[in-house]
This record gives sequence, C-alpha cells and structure tokens, in this order.
Amino acid sequence: MNRLRYEEPDVIKLREMLECYIDACNHKILFNPDDFAAGVRVLQRRIELIPDVDSLSIIVDGLPEAWAEKKNLQNKKDELEILIMYTNLRRITLSDENK
Repeated sequence: MNRLRYEEPDVIKLREMLECYIDACNHKILFNPDDFAAGVRVLQRRIELIPDVDSLSIIVDGLPEAWAEKKNLQNKKDELEILIMYTNLRRITLSDENK
C-alpha cells in the first residue's frame, strides 16, 4: 500500500504530542511499575499510529531529549532504547511499504 504525503509534518505538534505522552509516563512511574508500563505501551501504540516516515524521524530525534528532561525517567534507559528501536523499525517498515 502506497501512502502519499501532501504536506510536511508539523514538528512543533509532534514534539508537543511526544512531550504529553512522556509526561504521562513520568507521572505514572510515581505510583507503581504497572502504571509506568501501561504508559509506555500507550506511547508505543501512539507511535504505531503515526502514518509516515518523516514524522517518525522527528519522533526518533526528539525521544532522547524529551525523556532525559524527566527526572523520574532518567534511570529508565532500557525503555527509552526499546521505544527508539521500535520507532526505527516502524520507520523501516513504512519505508518498505512505500517502495
């Protein structure tokens, strides 16, 4: 299935969206590990719904910085790496679909 793009992704909106989901993860970690894990799954699902390679590239570029800004997430490097790998895999998959 070929996905057509008609406009460039809105970097500001994508970064704001990313910040909101990461803020939720940061907040959930205060309660218990299950809440944090659920927050990460929601962020992963949101990434899955992004329909184009350019937007996913913006997400990959913004993830480390946005994650590092949250005090409670700084020791959750494994989860960050998994999200980055997942986003890159999604980007490759979409790239292959568009060929």
